[in-house]
Amino acid sequence: MKTKILIFILIFSLVHNCTQITYATNTTGSTEGATQAETTQSSENTGEDTTTGSEPGNTTGDGEQNWPEPPAISAGSAILIDADTGTVLYDKNSHVKGFPASVTKLMTGLLTIENCSLSETITISRNAEYSVGPEDAKLDIHQGETFTVEEALYALMIKSANDIAYALGEHIAGSIPEFANMMNSRAAQLGALNTHFSNASGLSDPDHYTTAYDIAMFSRACMNNSTLTEIMRTRQYVIQPTNKYGYTRTLNQRHEMLMKNSAHYYEYAAGGKTGFTDESKYTLCTFASKDDMNLIAVVLLCETPDDRYKDTRALFDYGFSNFEKVTLDSSDTSNLLSDSSYYHSNVFGGSNVTFSLASSAVTVPIGVTSSDIHTIISRNTTAGEAFATVQFQYGNVIVGNSELTMSTTTKANTTDKPSNLPFLVKEEAAPIEVRNYIVINAIDIIYGVIFAVFLIIILLGLVFINYTEYGKEMLRTRKRRRGYRRRKLRF
Repeated sequence: MKTKILIFILIFSLVHNCTQITYATNTTGSTEGATQAETTQSSENTGEDTTTGSEPGNTTGDGEQNWPEPPAISAGSAILIDADTGTVLYDKNSHVKGFPASVTKLMTGLLTIENCSLSETITISRNAEYSVGPEDAKLDIHQGETFTVEEALYALMIKSANDIAYALGEHIAGSIPEFANMMNSRAAQLGALNTHFSNASGLSDPDHYTTAYDIAMFSRACMNNSTLTEIMRTRQYVIQPTNKYGYTRTLNQRHEMLMKNSAHYYEYAAGGKTGFTDESKYTLCTFASKDDMNLIAVVLLCETPDDRYKDTRALFDYGFSNFEKVTLDSSDTSNLLSDSSYYHSNVFGGSNVTFSLASSAVTVPIGVTSSDIHTIISRNTTAGEAFATVQFQYGNVIVGNSELTMSTTTKANTTDKPSNLPFLVKEEAAPIEVRNYIVINAIDIIYGVIFAVFLIIILLGLVFINYTEYGKEMLRTRKRRRGYRRRKLRF
Protein backbone atom coordinates (compact mmCIF):
# COMPACT_ATOMS: atom_id res chain seq x y z
CA MET A 1 0.00 0.00 0.00
CA LYS A 2 2.81 2.38 0.89
CA THR A 3 4.48 1.55 -2.40
CA LYS A 4 1.30 2.45 -4.35
CA ILE A 5 0.95 5.75 -2.51
CA LEU A 6 4.58 6.60 -3.24
CA ILE A 7 4.09 5.80 -6.93
CA PHE A 8 0.96 8.01 -7.06
CA ILE A 9 2.84 10.92 -5.45
CA LEU A 10 5.72 10.62 -7.88
CA ILE A 11 3.42 10.42 -10.92
CA PHE A 12 1.47 13.49 -9.74
CA SER A 13 4.70 15.44 -9.24
CA LEU A 14 5.91 14.42 -12.66
CA VAL A 15 2.74 15.60 -14.36
CA HIS A 16 2.64 18.81 -12.35
CA ASN A 17 6.25 19.70 -13.10
CA CYS A 18 6.38 18.46 -16.68
CA THR A 19 7.77 20.56 -19.48
CA GLN A 20 5.89 23.80 -19.95
CA ILE A 21 5.43 24.73 -23.62
CA THR A 22 3.97 28.06 -24.62
CA TYR A 23 2.81 28.73 -28.18
CA ALA A 24 3.16 32.32 -29.31
CA THR A 25 3.71 34.53 -32.29
CA ASN A 26 6.55 36.93 -32.81
CA THR A 27 7.88 39.22 -35.46
CA THR A 28 11.48 39.28 -36.48
CA GLY A 29 13.20 41.88 -34.41
CA SER A 30 13.31 43.51 -31.01
CA THR A 31 9.83 45.00 -30.99
CA GLU A 32 8.21 42.05 -29.26
CA GLY A 33 9.21 43.15 -25.80
CA ALA A 34 7.85 46.65 -26.29
CA THR A 35 4.57 45.31 -27.64
CA GLN A 36 4.09 42.84 -24.84
CA ALA A 37 4.96 45.44 -22.24
CA GLU A 38 2.49 47.88 -23.70
CA THR A 39 -0.21 45.23 -23.82
CA THR A 40 0.40 44.31 -20.19
CA GLN A 41 0.37 47.92 -19.08
CA SER A 42 -2.79 48.72 -20.98
CA SER A 43 -4.61 45.58 -19.86
CA GLU A 44 -4.39 46.78 -16.27
CA ASN A 45 -6.84 49.50 -17.18
CA THR A 46 -9.60 47.18 -18.33
CA GLY A 47 -11.07 43.86 -17.44
CA GLU A 48 -13.72 43.87 -20.11
CA ASP A 49 -14.21 41.90 -23.27
CA THR A 50 -13.62 44.59 -25.85
CA THR A 51 -14.34 42.67 -29.05
CA THR A 52 -16.75 45.20 -30.46
CA GLY A 53 -16.92 47.87 -27.80
CA SER A 54 -17.81 48.18 -24.16
CA GLU A 55 -20.98 49.59 -22.77
CA PRO A 56 -21.19 52.78 -20.72
CA GLY A 57 -23.28 51.24 -18.00
CA ASN A 58 -26.97 50.47 -17.94
CA THR A 59 -28.79 53.79 -18.25
CA THR A 60 -26.57 55.44 -15.62
CA GLY A 61 -23.71 57.83 -16.16
CA ASP A 62 -20.24 57.28 -14.74
CA GLY A 63 -19.06 60.36 -12.88
CA GLU A 64 -15.44 59.23 -12.82
CA GLN A 65 -15.23 59.12 -16.59
CA ASN A 66 -17.53 62.12 -17.04
CA TRP A 67 -20.05 60.23 -19.15
CA PRO A 68 -23.14 62.36 -19.91
CA GLU A 69 -26.29 61.64 -17.95
CA PRO A 70 -28.54 59.48 -20.18
CA PRO A 71 -32.23 60.05 -20.85
CA ALA A 72 -35.01 58.05 -19.21
CA ILE A 73 -36.86 55.90 -21.73
CA SER A 74 -39.74 53.44 -21.45
CA ALA A 75 -38.51 50.73 -23.83
CA GLY A 76 -37.70 47.43 -22.18
CA SER A 77 -34.49 47.13 -24.18
CA ALA A 78 -32.57 49.80 -26.10
CA ILE A 79 -29.19 50.83 -27.44
CA LEU A 80 -27.60 53.83 -29.17
CA ILE A 81 -24.33 53.42 -31.08
CA ASP A 82 -22.12 55.43 -33.38
CA ALA A 83 -22.42 53.61 -36.71
CA ASP A 84 -18.88 54.54 -37.76
CA THR A 85 -16.89 53.59 -34.66
CA GLY A 86 -19.27 51.10 -33.07
CA THR A 87 -19.07 52.97 -29.76
CA VAL A 88 -22.00 52.23 -27.46
CA LEU A 89 -23.32 55.60 -26.29
CA TYR A 90 -26.35 54.29 -24.39
CA ASP A 91 -27.36 50.85 -23.21
CA LYS A 92 -30.42 49.46 -21.50
CA ASN A 93 -30.71 45.67 -21.33
CA SER A 94 -29.33 45.51 -24.85
CA HIS A 95 -28.23 41.87 -24.55
CA VAL A 96 -31.62 40.59 -23.41
CA LYS A 97 -33.15 38.32 -26.04
CA GLY A 98 -36.44 39.37 -27.58
CA PHE A 99 -38.55 39.15 -30.73
CA PRO A 100 -37.59 41.68 -33.43
CA ALA A 101 -40.77 41.42 -35.53
CA SER A 102 -40.35 43.16 -38.92
CA VAL A 103 -37.02 44.70 -37.94
CA THR A 104 -35.85 41.30 -39.20
CA LYS A 105 -36.36 42.63 -42.73
CA LEU A 106 -33.21 44.73 -42.38
CA MET A 107 -31.20 41.53 -42.65
CA THR A 108 -33.44 40.18 -45.42
CA GLY A 109 -32.97 43.38 -47.41
CA LEU A 110 -29.20 43.42 -46.85
CA LEU A 111 -28.80 39.83 -48.05
CA THR A 112 -30.99 40.54 -51.07
CA ILE A 113 -28.80 43.43 -52.19
CA GLU A 114 -25.62 41.47 -51.50
CA ASN A 115 -26.78 38.46 -53.53
CA CYS A 116 -28.97 39.87 -56.32
CA SER A 117 -29.00 42.59 -58.94
CA LEU A 118 -31.91 45.01 -58.81
CA SER A 119 -33.00 44.05 -62.33
CA GLU A 120 -33.34 40.33 -61.56
CA THR A 121 -36.81 38.83 -61.86
CA ILE A 122 -38.35 36.78 -59.08
CA THR A 123 -41.34 34.50 -59.62
CA ILE A 124 -43.84 33.96 -56.83
CA SER A 125 -44.34 30.38 -55.67
CA ARG A 126 -47.46 28.86 -54.17
CA ASN A 127 -45.72 28.68 -50.79
CA ALA A 128 -44.93 32.39 -50.93
CA GLU A 129 -48.52 33.30 -51.84
CA TYR A 130 -49.93 31.38 -48.87
CA SER A 131 -47.09 32.13 -46.43
CA VAL A 132 -48.97 34.75 -44.41
CA GLY A 133 -52.28 35.04 -42.61
CA PRO A 134 -55.12 37.46 -43.40
CA GLU A 135 -54.03 39.94 -40.71
CA ASP A 136 -50.34 40.04 -41.59
CA ALA A 137 -48.78 42.87 -43.60
CA LYS A 138 -48.57 41.70 -47.23
CA LEU A 139 -48.61 42.76 -50.87
CA ASP A 140 -51.26 40.20 -51.95
CA ILE A 141 -49.01 38.44 -54.41
CA HIS A 142 -50.12 35.56 -56.67
CA GLN A 143 -48.50 32.31 -57.73
CA GLY A 144 -46.62 32.83 -60.98
CA GLU A 145 -46.51 36.62 -60.58
CA THR A 146 -43.18 38.23 -61.39
CA PHE A 147 -41.42 41.24 -59.87
CA THR A 148 -38.01 42.77 -60.21
CA VAL A 149 -35.80 42.54 -57.16
CA GLU A 150 -35.97 46.33 -56.93
CA GLU A 151 -39.79 46.28 -56.72
CA ALA A 152 -39.64 43.50 -54.17
CA LEU A 153 -37.20 45.46 -52.01
CA TYR A 154 -39.48 48.49 -51.92
CA ALA A 155 -42.41 46.26 -50.96
CA LEU A 156 -40.23 44.66 -48.27
CA MET A 157 -38.89 47.83 -46.66
CA ILE A 158 -41.76 50.30 -47.13
CA LYS A 159 -44.86 48.08 -47.15
CA SER A 160 -43.20 45.56 -44.80
CA ALA A 161 -44.76 42.81 -46.92
CA ASN A 162 -44.22 39.43 -45.27
CA ASP A 163 -45.17 37.47 -48.39
CA ILE A 164 -42.49 39.31 -50.37
CA ALA A 165 -39.95 38.52 -47.64
CA TYR A 166 -40.78 34.84 -48.11
CA ALA A 167 -40.47 35.15 -51.90
CA LEU A 168 -37.07 36.85 -51.65
CA GLY A 169 -35.77 34.20 -49.27
CA GLU A 170 -36.84 31.44 -51.64
CA HIS A 171 -35.34 33.26 -54.62
CA ILE A 172 -31.95 33.71 -52.95
CA ALA A 173 -31.47 30.42 -51.09
CA GLY A 174 -34.03 28.02 -52.57
CA SER A 175 -35.90 27.60 -49.30
CA ILE A 176 -36.64 29.57 -46.15
CA PRO A 177 -34.61 27.26 -43.84
CA GLU A 178 -31.55 27.73 -46.08
CA PHE A 179 -32.13 31.48 -46.20
CA ALA A 180 -32.41 31.56 -42.39
CA ASN A 181 -29.00 29.88 -42.22
CA MET A 182 -27.62 32.63 -44.44
CA MET A 183 -29.17 35.25 -42.17
CA ASN A 184 -27.65 33.72 -39.05
CA SER A 185 -24.20 33.42 -40.60
CA ARG A 186 -24.23 37.00 -41.87
CA ALA A 187 -25.50 38.37 -38.55
CA ALA A 188 -22.72 36.60 -36.65
CA GLN A 189 -20.17 37.87 -39.16
CA LEU A 190 -21.36 41.43 -38.51
CA GLY A 191 -21.03 41.12 -34.73
CA ALA A 192 -24.30 39.59 -33.51
CA LEU A 193 -23.87 37.53 -30.35
CA ASN A 194 -27.32 36.22 -29.41
CA THR A 195 -29.33 36.06 -32.62
CA HIS A 196 -31.17 33.20 -34.30
CA PHE A 197 -33.44 33.79 -37.28
CA SER A 198 -35.87 31.15 -38.50
CA ASN A 199 -37.70 33.12 -41.19
CA ALA A 200 -37.23 36.07 -43.52
CA SER A 201 -40.09 38.25 -42.29
CA GLY A 202 -40.00 38.34 -38.51
CA LEU A 203 -43.35 36.67 -37.95
CA SER A 204 -43.54 35.22 -34.46
CA ASP A 205 -41.58 32.04 -33.82
CA PRO A 206 -40.06 30.94 -30.50
CA ASP A 207 -36.85 30.12 -32.38
CA HIS A 208 -36.66 33.56 -34.01
CA TYR A 209 -35.00 36.03 -31.64
CA THR A 210 -32.28 38.64 -31.33
CA THR A 211 -31.19 41.52 -29.09
CA ALA A 212 -31.03 45.29 -29.39
CA TYR A 213 -27.23 45.07 -29.41
CA ASP A 214 -27.19 42.54 -32.24
CA ILE A 215 -29.63 44.57 -34.33
CA ALA A 216 -27.39 47.61 -33.92
CA MET A 217 -24.33 45.61 -34.97
CA PHE A 218 -25.74 44.25 -38.24
CA SER A 219 -27.55 47.52 -38.93
CA ARG A 220 -24.16 49.20 -39.36
CA ALA A 221 -23.81 47.29 -42.64
CA CYS A 222 -27.34 48.31 -43.61
CA MET A 223 -26.64 51.99 -42.96
CA ASN A 224 -23.45 51.80 -45.00
CA ASN A 225 -25.33 50.34 -47.97
CA SER A 226 -26.46 53.34 -50.00
CA THR A 227 -28.96 51.32 -52.07
CA LEU A 228 -30.72 49.97 -49.00
CA THR A 229 -30.84 53.33 -47.20
CA GLU A 230 -32.23 55.00 -50.33
CA ILE A 231 -35.04 52.44 -50.44
CA MET A 232 -35.73 52.70 -46.70
CA ARG A 233 -36.21 56.46 -46.66
CA THR A 234 -38.41 56.62 -49.75
CA ARG A 235 -41.76 58.09 -48.77
CA GLN A 236 -43.81 56.59 -51.59
CA TYR A 237 -43.23 54.04 -54.34
CA VAL A 238 -45.53 52.73 -57.10
CA ILE A 239 -45.33 49.17 -58.42
CA GLN A 240 -46.60 48.95 -61.95
CA PRO A 241 -49.15 46.32 -63.12
CA THR A 242 -47.70 42.82 -63.37
CA ASN A 243 -48.49 39.69 -65.37
CA LYS A 244 -50.99 38.62 -62.68
CA TYR A 245 -52.28 41.95 -61.40
CA GLY A 246 -53.67 44.65 -63.68
CA TYR A 247 -53.44 47.67 -61.39
CA THR A 248 -50.68 49.74 -59.84
CA ARG A 249 -49.78 49.24 -56.19
CA THR A 250 -48.88 52.35 -54.19
CA LEU A 251 -46.58 51.82 -51.22
CA ASN A 252 -46.45 54.43 -48.45
CA GLN A 253 -43.75 54.87 -45.83
CA ARG A 254 -44.61 53.35 -42.41
CA HIS A 255 -41.69 54.76 -40.37
CA GLU A 256 -43.15 58.00 -38.98
CA MET A 257 -39.79 59.64 -38.26
CA LEU A 258 -39.27 59.70 -42.05
CA MET A 259 -42.69 61.24 -42.83
CA LYS A 260 -42.80 65.05 -42.94
CA ASN A 261 -46.50 65.16 -42.19
CA SER A 262 -46.10 63.06 -39.03
CA ALA A 263 -45.91 64.39 -35.47
CA HIS A 264 -42.87 62.13 -35.00
CA TYR A 265 -40.94 63.40 -38.01
CA TYR A 266 -37.22 63.76 -37.29
CA GLU A 267 -35.20 65.84 -39.69
CA TYR A 268 -31.99 63.87 -39.26
CA ALA A 269 -33.57 60.43 -39.74
CA ALA A 270 -31.90 58.56 -42.59
CA GLY A 271 -33.70 55.21 -42.65
CA GLY A 272 -34.82 52.34 -40.50
CA LYS A 273 -37.48 49.70 -39.99
CA THR A 274 -40.57 49.34 -37.83
CA GLY A 275 -41.96 46.14 -36.36
CA PHE A 276 -44.88 44.80 -34.35
CA THR A 277 -46.34 41.49 -33.27
CA ASP A 278 -48.32 40.62 -30.16
CA GLU A 279 -45.28 38.83 -28.79
CA SER A 280 -42.64 41.43 -29.66
CA LYS A 281 -44.74 44.52 -28.93
CA TYR A 282 -43.53 47.62 -30.80
CA THR A 283 -39.97 47.56 -32.13
CA LEU A 284 -37.96 50.11 -34.08
CA CYS A 285 -34.50 50.51 -35.57
CA THR A 286 -33.62 53.96 -36.91
CA PHE A 287 -30.61 55.60 -38.57
CA ALA A 288 -29.84 59.29 -38.19
CA SER A 289 -27.07 61.51 -39.57
CA LYS A 290 -26.06 64.99 -38.46
CA ASP A 291 -22.83 66.73 -39.39
CA ASP A 292 -20.15 64.02 -39.10
CA MET A 293 -22.14 61.81 -36.72
CA ASN A 294 -24.03 58.72 -37.89
CA LEU A 295 -26.08 57.09 -35.14
CA ILE A 296 -28.20 53.96 -34.87
CA ALA A 297 -30.92 53.64 -32.25
CA VAL A 298 -32.77 50.41 -31.49
CA VAL A 299 -35.72 50.13 -29.11
CA LEU A 300 -37.55 46.90 -28.30
CA LEU A 301 -40.51 45.98 -26.09
CA CYS A 302 -42.32 49.31 -26.37
CA GLU A 303 -45.92 49.32 -25.19
CA THR A 304 -47.24 51.81 -27.78
CA PRO A 305 -46.12 53.05 -31.20
CA ASP A 306 -45.71 56.55 -29.76
CA ASP A 307 -43.33 55.22 -27.10
CA ARG A 308 -40.92 53.82 -29.65
CA TYR A 309 -40.70 57.11 -31.53
CA LYS A 310 -40.37 59.21 -28.37
CA ASP A 311 -37.64 56.96 -27.01
CA THR A 312 -35.76 57.01 -30.31
CA ARG A 313 -35.89 60.80 -30.51
CA ALA A 314 -34.65 61.09 -26.92
CA LEU A 315 -31.72 58.81 -27.73
CA PHE A 316 -30.76 60.74 -30.87
CA ASP A 317 -30.98 64.08 -29.06
CA TYR A 318 -28.78 62.65 -26.34
CA GLY A 319 -26.22 61.38 -28.84
CA PHE A 320 -25.99 64.47 -31.02
CA SER A 321 -25.94 66.89 -28.06
CA ASN A 322 -23.37 65.17 -25.88
CA PHE A 323 -20.86 63.42 -28.15
CA GLU A 324 -18.37 64.24 -30.86
CA LYS A 325 -15.65 62.56 -32.88
CA VAL A 326 -11.98 63.04 -32.07
CA THR A 327 -9.63 62.02 -34.87
CA LEU A 328 -6.52 60.02 -34.12
CA ASP A 329 -3.89 59.44 -36.78
CA SER A 330 -0.46 57.89 -37.23
CA SER A 331 1.25 60.62 -35.19
CA ASP A 332 -0.29 59.02 -32.11
CA THR A 333 1.87 55.94 -32.55
CA SER A 334 4.48 57.72 -30.44
CA ASN A 335 2.26 56.87 -27.48
CA LEU A 336 2.15 53.22 -28.50
CA LEU A 337 5.48 52.02 -29.81
CA SER A 338 8.58 53.91 -30.84
CA ASP A 339 10.54 53.13 -34.00
CA SER A 340 13.49 50.86 -33.40
CA SER A 341 16.14 48.99 -35.32
CA TYR A 342 15.44 45.32 -34.96
CA TYR A 343 18.52 44.26 -36.94
CA HIS A 344 21.84 46.00 -37.37
CA SER A 345 25.22 45.02 -38.74
CA ASN A 346 28.26 47.23 -39.17
CA VAL A 347 29.01 45.33 -42.36
CA PHE A 348 25.67 44.88 -44.03
CA GLY A 349 23.67 47.73 -42.55
CA GLY A 350 20.36 47.54 -40.70
CA SER A 351 16.55 47.51 -40.98
CA ASN A 352 14.47 50.22 -39.37
CA VAL A 353 11.00 49.32 -38.13
CA THR A 354 8.20 51.77 -38.89
CA PHE A 355 4.81 51.63 -37.17
CA SER A 356 1.72 53.14 -38.74
CA LEU A 357 -1.68 53.60 -37.13
CA ALA A 358 -4.58 53.71 -39.55
CA SER A 359 -6.41 57.03 -39.29
CA SER A 360 -9.24 56.49 -36.87
CA ALA A 361 -12.03 58.48 -35.29
CA VAL A 362 -13.27 57.83 -31.77
CA THR A 363 -16.60 58.89 -30.33
CA VAL A 364 -16.31 60.58 -26.95
CA PRO A 365 -18.23 63.04 -24.79
CA ILE A 366 -17.81 66.63 -25.92
CA GLY A 367 -14.68 68.17 -24.42
CA VAL A 368 -12.66 64.96 -24.19
CA THR A 369 -9.27 65.20 -25.91
CA SER A 370 -6.92 62.57 -27.29
CA SER A 371 -4.81 62.81 -24.13
CA ASP A 372 -7.77 61.41 -22.15
CA ILE A 373 -7.90 58.29 -24.30
CA HIS A 374 -5.92 55.18 -23.41
CA THR A 375 -4.79 52.53 -25.86
CA ILE A 376 -5.03 48.75 -25.67
CA ILE A 377 -2.85 46.79 -28.06
CA SER A 378 -3.66 43.18 -28.89
CA ARG A 379 -1.57 40.84 -31.01
CA ASN A 380 -4.57 38.54 -31.48
CA THR A 381 -5.30 39.64 -35.01
CA THR A 382 -5.89 37.92 -38.33
CA ALA A 383 -6.70 41.12 -40.19
CA GLY A 384 -4.55 40.99 -43.29
CA GLU A 385 -1.25 42.79 -42.83
CA ALA A 386 -2.15 44.27 -39.46
CA PHE A 387 0.61 43.86 -36.89
CA ALA A 388 -1.84 44.40 -34.03
CA THR A 389 -5.31 45.69 -33.29
CA VAL A 390 -5.64 48.86 -31.25
CA GLN A 391 -8.63 49.76 -29.11
CA PHE A 392 -9.13 53.25 -27.75
CA GLN A 393 -10.56 53.45 -24.28
CA TYR A 394 -12.07 56.36 -22.36
CA GLY A 395 -12.80 55.46 -18.77
CA ASN A 396 -14.18 51.93 -19.00
CA VAL A 397 -15.67 52.38 -22.47
CA ILE A 398 -14.13 51.34 -25.77
CA VAL A 399 -14.67 54.41 -27.98
CA GLY A 400 -12.95 53.28 -31.18
CA ASN A 401 -10.87 50.63 -32.92
CA SER A 402 -7.99 50.72 -35.36
CA GLU A 403 -5.13 48.65 -36.72
CA LEU A 404 -1.40 49.01 -36.21
CA THR A 405 0.75 48.01 -39.16
CA MET A 406 4.50 47.56 -39.11
CA SER A 407 6.97 47.62 -41.98
CA THR A 408 10.74 47.70 -42.31
CA THR A 409 13.01 49.67 -44.59
CA THR A 410 16.33 47.95 -45.15
CA LYS A 411 19.28 50.12 -46.13
CA ALA A 412 22.79 48.76 -46.60
CA ASN A 413 25.83 50.34 -45.02
CA THR A 414 27.64 51.62 -48.11
CA THR A 415 30.16 53.87 -46.40
CA ASP A 416 33.16 51.62 -47.02
CA LYS A 417 31.68 49.23 -49.56
CA PRO A 418 33.43 48.43 -52.82
CA SER A 419 31.50 49.46 -55.90
CA ASN A 420 31.46 45.94 -57.27
CA LEU A 421 28.83 44.89 -54.68
CA PRO A 422 25.73 46.62 -56.07
CA PHE A 423 23.31 44.47 -54.03
CA LEU A 424 24.46 46.24 -50.88
CA VAL A 425 23.09 49.62 -51.97
CA LYS A 426 19.55 48.43 -52.60
CA GLU A 427 16.85 49.97 -50.46
CA GLU A 428 13.80 47.81 -49.88
CA ALA A 429 10.52 48.15 -48.07
CA ALA A 430 8.90 44.95 -46.93
CA PRO A 431 6.19 44.02 -44.43
CA ILE A 432 7.18 42.22 -41.28
CA GLU A 433 6.33 38.54 -41.45
CA VAL A 434 4.83 36.89 -38.39
CA ARG A 435 6.41 33.59 -37.40
CA ASN A 436 5.43 30.99 -34.83
CA TYR A 437 7.79 29.85 -32.11
CA ILE A 438 7.74 27.63 -29.05
CA VAL A 439 8.97 28.71 -25.63
CA ILE A 440 10.26 25.81 -23.48
CA ASN A 441 11.00 26.22 -19.77
CA ALA A 442 14.41 24.47 -19.35
CA ILE A 443 14.21 24.05 -15.58
CA ASP A 444 10.94 22.16 -15.93
CA ILE A 445 12.63 19.82 -18.40
CA ILE A 446 15.35 19.08 -15.82
CA TYR A 447 12.77 18.44 -13.08
CA GLY A 448 10.80 16.24 -15.40
CA VAL A 449 13.84 14.13 -16.32
CA ILE A 450 14.82 13.71 -12.65
CA PHE A 451 11.35 12.54 -11.62
CA ALA A 452 11.18 10.28 -14.65
CA VAL A 453 14.46 8.59 -13.63
CA PHE A 454 13.19 8.09 -10.07
CA LEU A 455 9.95 6.62 -11.37
CA ILE A 456 11.79 4.22 -13.67
CA ILE A 457 14.02 3.05 -10.80
CA ILE A 458 10.99 2.39 -8.59
CA LEU A 459 9.16 0.53 -11.33
CA LEU A 460 12.23 -1.62 -12.05
CA GLY A 461 12.51 -2.37 -8.34
CA LEU A 462 8.88 -3.50 -8.20
CA VAL A 463 9.44 -5.74 -11.21
CA PHE A 464 12.56 -7.22 -9.58
CA ILE A 465 10.76 -7.94 -6.33
CA ASN A 466 7.63 -9.46 -7.86
CA TYR A 467 9.01 -11.40 -10.80
CA THR A 468 12.40 -12.84 -9.73
CA GLU A 469 13.06 -15.79 -7.42
CA TYR A 470 15.42 -13.76 -5.29
CA GLY A 471 12.84 -10.98 -4.97
CA LYS A 472 10.09 -13.42 -4.05
CA GLU A 473 12.31 -14.99 -1.41
CA MET A 474 12.96 -11.52 0.02
CA LEU A 475 9.21 -10.93 0.29
CA ARG A 476 8.65 -14.30 2.00
CA THR A 477 11.46 -13.55 4.48
CA ARG A 478 9.94 -10.16 5.28
CA LYS A 479 6.53 -11.76 5.87
CA ARG A 480 8.00 -14.41 8.20
CA ARG A 481 9.84 -11.77 10.22
CA ARG A 482 6.71 -9.60 10.38
CA GLY A 483 4.68 -12.59 11.60
CA TYR A 484 7.31 -13.44 14.20
CA ARG A 485 7.28 -9.90 15.54
CA ARG A 486 3.49 -9.97 15.77
CA ARG A 487 3.51 -13.30 17.67
CA LYS A 488 6.19 -12.01 20.00
CA LEU A 489 4.11 -8.94 20.76
CA ARG A 490 1.13 -11.11 21.78
CA PHE A 491 3.16 -12.62 24.57
